[in-house]
Amino acid sequence: MKSIFLFWLTGLSSLVSLQAVAQKTWHQQLEGLWHGAAGDQQIVEQWQPMANGNLEGKGGIIAKGDTVWFERIYLQGDGPIKSYKVEIDGREPVEFRLIEYAENRFHWQNPHNDFPSDLIYQFIDNEKLRIILKGGLRSDTLFFTRIK
Repeated sequence: MKSIFLFWLTGLSSLVSLQAVAQKTWHQQLEGLWHGAAGDQQIVEQWQPMANGNLEGKGGIIAKGDTVWFERIYLQGDGPIKSYKVEIDGREPVEFRLIEYAENRFHWQNPHNDFPSDLIYQFIDNEKLRIILKGGLRSDTLFFTRIK
């Protein structure tokens, strides 16, 4: 019985270590300024660490030199379980819960939000990011490149 418990404890310790590495990689990968485009609109996301270890982001859409959309984004929580909270134009924040994560892919969901109800961030490499927005029958895919 002791050997089974020791084996389980060793496996759990390894899993926790892997999750810590994935979280660190996630923060390191996301920090910085990202740029994408959708038609004639420029899309930007900028992420920076907060003093409490969470991440704060700002996102916006720029069309013909004017900002037509602006949001603040917060990744919060302990360990690898993070919430993705969005505040748009002073409205009530919308929170998405992390339902799936892997080394380079994170999937948040809020089934009560019409669009998007699902946010999927997938790192193609250290300099490229794919964001998939899903809700109902609609799905949009955005591609970003790290600026700095």
